[in-house]
Formats: sequence, C-alpha cells, structure tokens
Amino acid sequence: MTKFISMLALGPILALGLVFGTPNVALAAGPHVDGEVMKVDMDAKKVTIKHGPIESLKMPGMTMIFQVADPAMLNQLKAGDVIHFVPDRVNGAFTVISFEKRAAAAAGATDAGKSMPMMMDGHKH
Repeated sequence: MTKFISMLALGPILALGLVFGTPNVALAAGPHVDGEVMKVDMDAKKVTIKHGPIESLKMPGMTMIFQVADPAMLNQLKAGDVIHFVPDRVNGAFTVISFEKRAAAAAGATDAGKSMPMMMDGHKH
C-alpha cells in the first residue's frame, strides 16, 4: 500500500517535469530498459530505439519505433545516444514515458555480443 501511495505522489511531480521540458531529470516509476537511439523523427514525433527485453510489455529485445510522452523529449535525443528509459503502452501505442542518457560504456546492453579489440603489449590485435 505504501509503494502505491508513493507512486501516486510522484505522478504530479513527473507531470510537472514533462510540462517544463525536463523529462529526463527523474525516471518515472515503472520498468526501466536500456537502449540505443537509432533515429529521431521530429516530424512524426517518434524515436527508434534498439532495446533489451521489456518484460512488462512481454516484448523481446528488438529495434522499434516509440512515441514519446512529450515531443520536447526529442530535442534532447540524437542517434547514437545510450539511454535508460521507461516504456509503456499509452492509448495502444508504445511510448517512452521518461529517459536518462547514459555513458555508452556504462550501459553495455547495446554492445552485447559485439567483440572488442584486445590490447596486448600496447597494440590492437
């Protein structure tokens, strides 16, 4: 019950953040997912993200197009950004509710399976 009440209390605070153009200051309550921004479409108000599995939406990892809770969020994103985001289904559409930018090395999820050059005696091999 306490967790439910604290989530309700966060709602107005997060809504204010969206209204004033600061959607990535605090992640909304919900499942967080790592992803890499592949494309930002300002005209369509959508973002394409390569992401890991989203258990809450019963979705495997893939690259897909998301709407955003606030179009101002798109001004803070560009292709290649590594983000930690909260996805949800809003009126039937997959939507990014909030996000935080991450350092590429810290996220690691989008680099899974890629081989990295080894450093031996100071040279790449």
